[in-house]
Amino acid sequence: MQEGLKDMKVNKNKEFFNLNEKQKNSLKKSNKVFLDLRPKFMIAILNEMVPKNVKSALDIGSGCRISKAQYIKHSFKKYIGLDTENADINQDLNINQKIDLPNNSVEIVIVSNILEHLINPMPIVSECKRIAKKYILIGLPNEYPLDKRIQILFGNWEDWVYLYGHKHMFSIESIERLIQQNFGGYERKKLCFQCRGGRFIPKKIKNFLVQKFPGLFAGEVFYLIKKHN
Repeated sequence: MQEGLKDMKVNKNKEFFNLNEKQKNSLKKSNKVFLDLRPKFMIAILNEMVPKNVKSALDIGSGCRISKAQYIKHSFKKYIGLDTENADINQDLNINQKIDLPNNSVEIVIVSNILEHLINPMPIVSECKRIAKKYILIGLPNEYPLDKRIQILFGNWEDWVYLYGHKHMFSIESIERLIQQNFGGYERKKLCFQCRGGRFIPKKIKNFLVQKFPGLFAGEVFYLIKKHN
């Protein structure tokens, strides 16, 4: 992390770059698809990754991703959502990175598709460690799967940045380094297949490709990390 990033401030009234109409429409379309499909996807991830005896959760980045009612189905008796708006805690983590919760106050902290949006994600990693009593579930996108590499090769990649967009472009290798350097390992790992036309590929073949070539066929990866006191 460059030292200069630590002191950068975000002006909420300005975008980093002005988007043209094509980019705005593309952003709206991708956001709609994301919001339509994400709840079902995240419920499946939670059911697979989170131990059944976990009863309390802090979900960092909850507001735009999934509703409280859907998380309750996973049997969390205590659920706290944090996002810039429409959450139990409304907070912009690019401005204020201190979360007003006690140490070890929830059994699991969920931070999915959030760290890549932060100018300096390391203080939030520290906050996850402080607040979580038992587990941390981290999800990050691989920015370089095969279909995106092909788009770049043919010059069809939309290279633009907006205020709440990605500040870091993670690869599978850099995600693994982040997890190892900050947590020393993990208990469980889930690679999520991504490739255009993937719905036509048999599940066994998808599982083989994503395990054998994660840098090319994993669009997202989740880690369940057990906290050791």
